[in-house]
Amino acid sequence: MIPLLISVLALGTAILLYLKKLRRAIPRVLSLSLLLLLALGAAFRFDIRKKTGPPVVVIDASQSMARYLTDVRRLAADLRFKHQTVYLRGHDLLRESDPVETLGTFTDLTAGLLKAAALKPSCVILISDGNHNFGPDPRTAADDWNFPVYTVGCGAESLKDQTVADVYYPAYVFRDDSTVVEAVIESRGFTRPEPGRVILESADKKIALTKTFTLSGAPARVKLAFPLVIRTAGPVSFRLSIPAQGGELDVANNYYDFRLDVRPDKIKVLYYTDHLSFNTRFLVPILKAVPNFELRALVRLSPERLADYFTGAEPQNLGDWRSFDVWVLDDVDFRGLREKNLTGFVNQNKGILFIGGIENLTEAGRAALPIPILGRLPTGSYPLSVTDPFSVLSPAGKYPPLSAVNRVIGTNPGSVTIARSDGLPVIAYRNYGTGTIFQINALDIGVWQFNQSGTENDGLLAALITDIVRFLSTLGKQNRLILKAAPRDCEIGATVNFTLQSYDRDLRPGGGGDFYLSAVGKKIPFFETRPNRYEAEFIPQEKGDCDFTAIGTLKGDSLRSNLIKIKVSPRRVETDKTLDRNFLVTLAEKTGGRYRSLREMPGLAVPSAGYYRETRKFFLDQPVIYVIVFLLLAADWLLRRRRGIL
Repeated sequence: MIPLLISVLALGTAILLYLKKLRRAIPRVLSLSLLLLLALGAAFRFDIRKKTGPPVVVIDASQSMARYLTDVRRLAADLRFKHQTVYLRGHDLLRESDPVETLGTFTDLTAGLLKAAALKPSCVILISDGNHNFGPDPRTAADDWNFPVYTVGCGAESLKDQTVADVYYPAYVFRDDSTVVEAVIESRGFTRPEPGRVILESADKKIALTKTFTLSGAPARVKLAFPLVIRTAGPVSFRLSIPAQGGELDVANNYYDFRLDVRPDKIKVLYYTDHLSFNTRFLVPILKAVPNFELRALVRLSPERLADYFTGAEPQNLGDWRSFDVWVLDDVDFRGLREKNLTGFVNQNKGILFIGGIENLTEAGRAALPIPILGRLPTGSYPLSVTDPFSVLSPAGKYPPLSAVNRVIGTNPGSVTIARSDGLPVIAYRNYGTGTIFQINALDIGVWQFNQSGTENDGLLAALITDIVRFLSTLGKQNRLILKAAPRDCEIGATVNFTLQSYDRDLRPGGGGDFYLSAVGKKIPFFETRPNRYEAEFIPQEKGDCDFTAIGTLKGDSLRSNLIKIKVSPRRVETDKTLDRNFLVTLAEKTGGRYRSLREMPGLAVPSAGYYRETRKFFLDQPVIYVIVFLLLAADWLLRRRRGIL
């Protein structure tokens, strides 16, 4: 301003010295002064006194306020003074008549209060939990405000909450076996130690277990174990729940539903041979000795007669062979199996083990076997080498040679070869239909085992045959990798925790696997935190539906888990938070208002009317100013022309 005054005085002095008379300089001084002010962009300010409107009630309609909105609306409608109600969603204000079903994903209190102030109310009443998370801090911006803000705090200052954070349970449970269900419970907001309870209850109410734990003030987790013994087979549904505590607002996370698949402890096995041999002497006792096997052994005495291996009696009722889970066919005539509908049996998710020779094999039979055979090779010495580990067979193991094998023509597509002898496949399996066919292409498997008596491989055949039968049974068709995720739906940037359980061929918990999580083109390794339990984390970066699968190996077996689909949504800024009372108190005091709790809202007293000064600005950059400058210059020119100065 000082340089401007000096410039005006200097200009006036120059004109006076030139014209010698003040009144002659007036038009020119005024016009030049206006031009100078226009060049500097000068403006004039002045205040106008106006009357305010009624108070404006601003209701924070964000995600963190969702549970309180119904009560807040009712209390705002019951205020005894005239007012206008608006809703703050994000940084936009919605009128009371506008829908607010979609809550804001963030809260910009500064923008909301300024937009409310534009309505010229006597004051602004802000009902919020103080969760400001977007834009400049209103406590700092309030230094330039000339309207009072009355804040009403909404929310729990200490949020009490109990959560079933996770539940660990086996994918499969065998009838009458003991198992353990583990629950991870999280608690927070409890100002003094209080006892909490967790209840595990089956849907039929036959199982009901209770555990206690101590509730915590700071977020803390506790793990509780529930030992179970289930007496019946089939799916059994459970609910793990936490009874609500006084003052607990969110009870939707107080329970977790899951189901245990209880398997019968018996696998029905049929052993059948057309020719009693040394193999039978070893195989039948092996199958009979397994507690979980229910064995029936049949031997063909003649084309028309069958006998029970154990009793020697001819069975009066053979029953339906399809009622068994696994067939063990040792040295058989394939023609006799035609009426048994081998394909139909396998397509029931069941399995067949072929051992030894197969007579009268048809083209359809050769197409079904993992190792199509063409007849017996001469007796000799056929060294055995394991190429793919299975059960107790290991590539590093040393085994005696076989003395008799079948002549073969390679393997059928999809076959997995476990062992070879001089390049000939002798142990293999393949999926056929919905089931599995396993084949040991050795005519003297009993002799082979006998030769191992007294060595480190003594008893190898018992373990091998037992695992093969379990592998072929309906139990073996189940997933041996069980993948779970918490949560199932998430937001961008949120951590998704995956847990993986692995099982041996007999569906007992088995650890030591090497697995990774296949997630949207990435491979994330699993880390084994305890036997047969693995964990991995994934943080999604893009929204959409994502598929997750666990893949890897367990004791040489290539395994793949079930598929999990997770919906990834855009990230929400708002979360359920406790009341920030200090924030709201400071904001109210800075603007000349007051803080009240939600229960004090019915008695809230605020200025219902008043006056305010509205500052106006007048800018010289107006068309009328240019017209005045032109008229002044024209007047100066006329005066000078009349006096002959030009």
